[in-house]
Amino acid sequence: MAISRLSQNTLQNAFSKYNNIWDGRSAVGSMEIIESIILPSSNASISFSNIPQTYSHLQLRGILQSSNTNSGVGQTEVGLRFNTDSGSNYTKSYIIGTGAAVYARGYTSQTYINLAAAWNNSGSNGSYIFTPFVLDIYDYISTSKLKTVKAFYAYDANATSDNNGSMYICGTWNNTAAINAISFDASVDASTLNTNSQISLYGIK
Repeated sequence: MAISRLSQNTLQNAFSKYNNIWDGRSAVGSMEIIESIILPSSNASISFSNIPQTYSHLQLRGILQSSNTNSGVGQTEVGLRFNTDSGSNYTKSYIIGTGAAVYARGYTSQTYINLAAAWNNSGSNGSYIFTPFVLDIYDYISTSKLKTVKAFYAYDANATSDNNGSMYICGTWNNTAAINAISFDASVDASTLNTNSQISLYGIK
């Protein structure tokens, strides 16, 4: 019999699902929104607490804007932390491409993972920039592994040189505890997040 129509439900039900990404077989899983936060006014941070421990992985999608008023384009570091841990228990590395150059760095014994995902170019171009990002957290409920994350974001300041490009970030939280709280803190760079900055938290089965 010929196949006349395929749907997402058909594809999902046709394959077994696997909770671990290393099982070696592809499967279509499910993704559910847990919480979405939109700042009604400027604030130093956005936080999620009491995260359900019923998923395999987490994904966060956001769009951030900073209050950084440095001359030219101001990049604000946004510190990612887990379970309110502000100790030197994080590592991070990143690669940035601007179209004109590529930069790469790596750091250990950090007090947060730097998303560098909020920009404001009020100094030179007279406008603010909302910067989108996507961040994945793997095996967040495991109590036997250090936690790993990766993030990607891109920005365009309507300017030249390093004022537009993209960044890939990866990092670890050197703790085996299950993650039940996540915070994004711009105060690590003496800044705040502007009104309408928002982040949504998703659970992946």
